[in-house]
Amino acid sequence: MAVGHIIFNDQLPHGRRLRSFLNLLDQVQSDGNELLLLMAQMKDGGNVGQYLADKFGFGLLPGSNPGTAGDVSMAQAGVGEFESVVGKLNTTGNTVTTGGADYSNRTDHVKDAILQVIAKFG
Repeated sequence: MAVGHIIFNDQLPHGRRLRSFLNLLDQVQSDGNELLLLMAQMKDGGNVGQYLADKFGFGLLPGSNPGTAGDVSMAQAGVGEFESVVGKLNTTGNTVTTGGADYSNRTDHVKDAILQVIAKFG
């Protein structure tokens, strides 16, 4: 018999940790996609520009004056990294062929992408 839902006691210490982990995964997926859409809306003609750099504060140290202009080149790099990792997290692994290119291995190196984005934004 197939199990549709797995029930566990999240009041126990290990069950609580499992619930926390599952909630974090859900939040990563949800927040990542929301931020990706927000970045897309902030692009100017499909390109990362000053507006996006300013709104996210790319290139600015924590605590910088909110009115300080962000760095566009840093924003371009940041958005590229973010799009890469969220793209990998959203890929199901199905074979997709576009223009003769096979993207069936796009789920490869997801861990590498996660570690890279953490390191670059860290």
